[in-house]
Amino acid sequence: MGLLLDLFTIFFVGMAIMGAIFSLSPLGSGAEGLVENPQLLWIGVACASVPLIAGVVYLLKDWRFFGMPAKYVFITVALISLGLHTMGNTWRLSTLVLRGIEPFDYSIVKGAVYYHGEVLPADAASFKVLLFNHIAVDRDHVYVKGSILPGAKGSSFKILNRFYQSDESRVYYDYVPLEGLKPSDVTRVEYETLEAGGRIYKNGKLNP
Repeated sequence: MGLLLDLFTIFFVGMAIMGAIFSLSPLGSGAEGLVENPQLLWIGVACASVPLIAGVVYLLKDWRFFGMPAKYVFITVALISLGLHTMGNTWRLSTLVLRGIEPFDYSIVKGAVYYHGEVLPADAASFKVLLFNHIAVDRDHVYVKGSILPGAKGSSFKILNRFYQSDESRVYYDYVPLEGLKPSDVTRVEYETLEAGGRIYKNGKLNP
């Protein structure tokens, strides 16, 4: 029984180290990839949580690991996980900051544009942020949280309010184009209501 418990503990410690190593990567440090792949975040959380649960069980049962009291096993695993996690985040953030790159927003450094520390194919000379450090434009493109908004023209893009936007040829609701609408048709924008060409849109949908 004792050997089996020791083998389980080795597995749990390995899971803890995997979770901590996960935190060293950009995905574990708040990179935009988490938005598209949230399951990766939960994998990291699970890897880091299993040893914690195992440690609590060891403490409650007063089991030993190769003769070592459970509380010391628990403390050791916690310190390893915390140390690697702290080291990973500190390394990533300090590296970006030392280069003058904003870790969580847009920044321009030596003619290159960055979002969350990742370089964008943007024109630095015409680049500007429009809203909440998430929406930005250059002479050709519109960037929503670091991704190019397909078909949108940066040089004419406008924020009409929190919900509606426009460029030289289209009107958008939450950055999704509204079919059949032209900016010249818009006569009123109020909160989530937009009036254009005698039609009224609410929440981006045409009222019947």
